[in-house]
Amino acid sequence: MPTAKVSEDLGIPYNTVKRRLNTLFSRHLIEVVPLIDLSKTDGVLFSIFTENMPQISGAFNEGLVFAINDERSGILVFFVENLPTAKGIIERARRIDPGGAETMVIFDYQFF
Repeated sequence: MPTAKVSEDLGIPYNTVKRRLNTLFSRHLIEVVPLIDLSKTDGVLFSIFTENMPQISGAFNEGLVFAINDERSGILVFFVENLPTAKGIIERARRIDPGGAETMVIFDYQFF
């Protein structure tokens, strides 16, 4: 939202709003984060849930965005360029953890 709109909506002078926003930015209390609609790309965002994290986590680097895990279980989140690449990673995970690698393909998402 533009600074002028914030000023108008709050009934506070523009320079006051600008000064306060600059202070918040400089103290890293707020930041500008782009909103990207990944559904308009050819990319695929997906997750693998496993109870065999030690074996699974070491097998994948391509497209890995982040992982959350404890000593045994975990979730790996990937972003890759296309569905065949995602399918290959998922199949490899299921070969490593045949009974436990569950997946979730995310088809409608926004990052804030």
